[in-house]
Amino acid sequence: AWEFGGEIRWPVDRYESGPSVARRPVESEEDLWSLELPDAKTAGCVPNMMEFAKLQEKHGVQIAVICGSPFTHAANLCGTESFMMWMMMNPETAHRALRLMTDHILEVVQYFVDTFGKGHVLARSAAPTESNAMISPKQFEEFALPYLSELHEKVLAMGVKGIYCHICGEQNKNLPLWAQVPMGGRAMLSFGHEVDLVTAAQYFPDHIIAGNVNPQVIAKGSPQEVYKVTKEALEKGKKCPGGYVLMGGCSIPHITPPYNIYTMKKVCDEFGWYD
Repeated sequence: AWEFGGEIRWPVDRYESGPSVARRPVESEEDLWSLELPDAKTAGCVPNMMEFAKLQEKHGVQIAVICGSPFTHAANLCGTESFMMWMMMNPETAHRALRLMTDHILEVVQYFVDTFGKGHVLARSAAPTESNAMISPKQFEEFALPYLSELHEKVLAMGVKGIYCHICGEQNKNLPLWAQVPMGGRAMLSFGHEVDLVTAAQYFPDHIIAGNVNPQVIAKGSPQEVYKVTKEALEKGKKCPGGYVLMGGCSIPHITPPYNIYTMKKVCDEFGWYD
C-alpha cells in the first residue's frame, strides 16, 4: 500500500508488532485501474530496505530482499475485503492488482541484484492471504499460482541466490499447487502449525523444511508445554529428507517469555542430533 501512494502508521508502543496501513491508495475499482507502477528505487519502504541491506553487506550478513507474494501484496494494496470481492465479482480487476504487484516486485528484486550482484541476494517471501482459511484451492490455482510461478521463475533467472518462502497458515489443500512453484535448487520453506512437517516434506522432499512450532504455545504456554511441542516438531523434522530448521510456525509474539525461547534451545541441545 505504501509503495503505491498510500500511507502507513508506525507503531507507537511496544505492543504493536509493526506498521499498519493508515490509508490505502485503492478505494475503488477505478482507483486500481488508474494506478501506475512506482519508481522501484524510491517507493515506500524500498529505500529503508536498501539501507538495511547495505548494513547487512557491511557486516557480512546474508543480504535479503522482501520478494513477497503477488497475491498477499495485492490484497494489502486494495484491502483484503475488496480484493476478495473482486475475485468473485470482477476477476479482471483482481488480475489487474496481481499484474501490478508482480511487475513491481520484479523491479524491486532487479534493483537489489543490480546493486549487490548475482548470487549475493536471498529473496524472502511470505504468503498468508493464500491460506485456505481465506480462499479455496480453485481460487489459489486461478489467482495465486500463475503469478507466483512467474515471479519465482524470473527472480531465479536474475541470479538470486535462493528463495525462502513462508507458506503461512492453513494451506494443506494448496500444497499440491505450491509444489508446482519453482523454488530453486534447494530452497527453505517454512510452515505454520496447521501443516504437519511430515506432510510438507512429502510435497517438498528436495527442500529444507522449517517450522512449525505453534507461536501461541511459545508465547503463552508453560515451559513444559513449549518443551513438548518443540520436541515433537524436532523429532518429525529430523525425518525430512531435504533437511530441517526448527522455528516457530510464524512470527514470535513480542510477549514471549525469554525462558520459553531458552527452552526451545534446550530441546535442540538435547534432541537435535542426527545418528
